[in-house]
Amino acid sequence: MEKNPYFDIQSLSAAVHALTISGNVTSAHLPLRTVITDSRALLTDPRHTVFAALCTPQGDGHRYIRDMYAKGVRVFLVEKGITDHAAYPDAAFITVNDVRQALWDSAKALRNTFLGPVIGITGSIGKTFTKELLNNCHIREHCARSPRSWNSSIGVPESLWLAAGADAAIIEAGISYKGEMEILADIIRPTIGIFTAITEEHSEGFDSIESKCREKARLFASATDIFYNNSYPLIAAVLKDMYPEKGLHPCTDIWDICVQVAAIFDKEIRFSSAEIGRYDISGRIDITDMSGNSALALDYYTGDMDGIATALDYVRRRISPEHDLRVCVSAPVADAWGHASAAKVLKAAGVTKAYVIGGSPEYWSDVAASGVEISRFADNDAFERHITLNACDMQRTMLYVNISDKEQGRLIRDRLCSLRHITHLNIDLEALVHNVRHYRSFLTKGVGMIAMIKADAYGCGDIEVARTLQSCGLSHLAVAVVDEGVRLRRAGVTMPIIVLDPWCLNPHAIVAYRLEPTLIDLDNDIMSNIEREVAAAGISHYPIHVKIDSGMHRLGLKNEDEISSFASMLSQCPHLHIATTFSHLATADCPDMNDYTMLQLDTFDRLSSYLRDSVPYGKEIRRHILNTAGIVRYGRTRYAYDLVRLGIGMYGISPLPGDADQSTLKTVATLSTSIIAMHRYRAGATIGYGRRGVTTRDSIIATIPIGYADGVNRHLGCGHASFVVEGIPCPTIGNICMDLCMIDITDCPKAHIGSSVEIFGKHAPIQRLAETLDTIPYEVLTSVSSRVKRLYFRE
Repeated sequence: MEKNPYFDIQSLSAAVHALTISGNVTSAHLPLRTVITDSRALLTDPRHTVFAALCTPQGDGHRYIRDMYAKGVRVFLVEKGITDHAAYPDAAFITVNDVRQALWDSAKALRNTFLGPVIGITGSIGKTFTKELLNNCHIREHCARSPRSWNSSIGVPESLWLAAGADAAIIEAGISYKGEMEILADIIRPTIGIFTAITEEHSEGFDSIESKCREKARLFASATDIFYNNSYPLIAAVLKDMYPEKGLHPCTDIWDICVQVAAIFDKEIRFSSAEIGRYDISGRIDITDMSGNSALALDYYTGDMDGIATALDYVRRRISPEHDLRVCVSAPVADAWGHASAAKVLKAAGVTKAYVIGGSPEYWSDVAASGVEISRFADNDAFERHITLNACDMQRTMLYVNISDKEQGRLIRDRLCSLRHITHLNIDLEALVHNVRHYRSFLTKGVGMIAMIKADAYGCGDIEVARTLQSCGLSHLAVAVVDEGVRLRRAGVTMPIIVLDPWCLNPHAIVAYRLEPTLIDLDNDIMSNIEREVAAAGISHYPIHVKIDSGMHRLGLKNEDEISSFASMLSQCPHLHIATTFSHLATADCPDMNDYTMLQLDTFDRLSSYLRDSVPYGKEIRRHILNTAGIVRYGRTRYAYDLVRLGIGMYGISPLPGDADQSTLKTVATLSTSIIAMHRYRAGATIGYGRRGVTTRDSIIATIPIGYADGVNRHLGCGHASFVVEGIPCPTIGNICMDLCMIDITDCPKAHIGSSVEIFGKHAPIQRLAETLDTIPYEVLTSVSSRVKRLYFRE
């Protein structure tokens, strides 16, 4: 790199082809080291941070300028000229035609100054694993890498900013449509290319899997050497066709790719393939509840400070403002933490206390000097004893534990977490995000998405799901009742929240927590009560949502006369403003009832247009009627309107018959437990209450700690369902008890006490249980009891 790889205001303005530079430019703090587009992602010194006010169909970044200024940011990339400079006396505003293009241009300029090797990684799967594995072998003294999965057209330029000053970089590139890789390739310009795999993942935006493979391969136009997974013949064929003159290096798998690339730099992979199971370098963070409204976040070896800063940002977004953020770090990574950059990262993240297990005391002086309280412990046992004896001190705390050994991490989790029930519901937040992207691929550009997280996010935990969705560019969240919305606000969720419950009995809570109510009829009292609360709060244009009955015959305005009367009532409430109007489809998941669905769509089109014509600002009112099934069937038609509502599909369950849509979804929720007892019985032995279970052969019967109090319906007993043990379906035997049930594991020779048992999940689809119960997956998922621990993780 050059001696000063960072931008100042003038050089950044030149790089992004600024139209104007305004404000008090001379007083802005330099150099500029970081760019952010998310107002919640401020982790480093705000004086050296640029906030790029990105405009998307889901939101306008210019709305957060005041908040960013209050947090200390002084340089802004904007599209809309700022006229109120008095409100920002020492800020600089760089105005451009397109902030997104400006991000790309700034990253290209930084790449021009980069003299070290750049490894560009693409592929359908395995990108983050490969990046982390290479990063852990330290190919250069200061090797930068994309944080976590920052591989999009926004994440890549942000990664290039973070790489400034490094002497090597490892950058991921992920795409979802044709033409996108050309943008990323022009930014990254790798000297070494890696192609990990080609699968059906994220294929919706491409004509064929070969088309997607060729699009991904465009990343390597500047590379001299390309390492690829030779177990995918299509990759080999495409690379040989596109780049016959380059150095092409076939590898047996991702592990072999990493070994060969590391060898270029005379480095060895830190772990053997046999040790990978013990040392997790995937970047996964598991979050589990503890007592006292606290939580534990386990990060299995994010070993460098850039990665730790990103991990702390992820964790910090999952706690309320009043929570205390603490860290725990264990040898061998403790000493790597204890230097000046660690002090800056911990202070910027708002960390108040650090528990250090092992390591060298002298390395922590900078952290202690920054104001972070340090508590040292000789080993894990000493730390766990301290936490147990000082449980009251852990109230309302998020404890982030950075540890390399998964077995040690699990031991810490098992000893610290209050919910000891070994039955748990695993929630894969990465799969949730994947499913959102999947359904977004059915929509045309500019159509927004509302995420349905009512009923505790269909049993998956609304707070964690909402916090994850805040980073997905969605328009709104939707809940059923006011209490659900209040809980999300108290947890720090800032997205617009629609309350679908039409009986607004607490208008004060609606307004106090900035929730957006739904109105369904001509009840003047409800409308007037909301108007009165909004007026008292001094708020204008308060968003409300209006329900139309297009044929569900459940709730909503039914005809033009009712709409006219409603509009007349609304005219007496000047503080209320219709944000959207919507309806529910009764048969979108029933292709055999398509005629009725079309009747509903046409009815909504007519009535919603009439409503828009009935108010002065009608053209501003957005419309939505498509649910998950409707998105798949009509997402690219005019019936998508301005917004769609994503529900059950977001949780990895297709509402449509057949497997066409299901095959591209990822399982979000997995309900599992473990075997706690095993016994052998002769043929003819009776099992359980009422002696309803009878062995028909000499059998091995296992007991598992899950019952109808946990959400396993009693009708699944007596062999009506099978749960998966060591990959083998094992039928229930006897009645389901309140807290226990029994399964026949005779045909599962690998089963043992402690074996995991999957009730539903990837290997035991929830749809099968629903079919057995003659119900729908919604009911099975939302029936999982609150005493079942929810365990969240995301790569």
